[in-house]
Amino acid sequence: MSSTFQKRLAMAGVVLLVLLLGWQTHVRQSQRESLRASLEPKVERNNQVPPAVVASTSAVARVPAWVKINPIASGTLPTFFDPKATNRLRNTPETAGRLVHNPRAIMLRNAFVDTASSVPLEVPSRLHAADHPGAYVVQVREGLSTDLNPVISSAGGRVISYIPNRSWLVAADDASAAQIALAPEVAAVLPYEPYFKLEPGLIPQALSD
Repeated sequence: MSSTFQKRLAMAGVVLLVLLLGWQTHVRQSQRESLRASLEPKVERNNQVPPAVVASTSAVARVPAWVKINPIASGTLPTFFDPKATNRLRNTPETAGRLVHNPRAIMLRNAFVDTASSVPLEVPSRLHAADHPGAYVVQVREGLSTDLNPVISSAGGRVISYIPNRSWLVAADDASAAQIALAPEVAAVLPYEPYFKLEPGLIPQALSD
């Protein structure tokens, strides 16, 4: 065997050895990267918020659904005065014909309330329950079943009767009412004022006594 052939054979062996070592190094590096990727915590991509965080944020952002009450002195002309029913309180100028089709309206004998309005309901202070009214009108959120019994009973309240629109008169203490007002099924909670309980003809006498 010539020396030239031996040299070529030796060089070929060296080249094969280098290629083998390079391939083994590449395989080891790929295995290490795969192991590192499996051990690293998964990161949400595309700025997506994990569902648990969304649920937690929603719970924190939930605002109690109270209807605002503004006590006024007896004899003060209210913001919305109804000449056809002078003793009916309002926080909206809408007619009864329009309110009856409004899912956010509460239609009481002595008050028409639009719970979607930011305008407070003005109530004469002499017939206003400043603390512990003992009963509340609870309105169901639009698009949901009007059955609020599970929500009310779990909070310690008791359903008394239905009130249009999509509302229930509920007996509850302060703590139960506060819990009900935070329920996602509830659109609004209105304290059941002493004013609401009177016969319309007795209101002027009650305000003047």
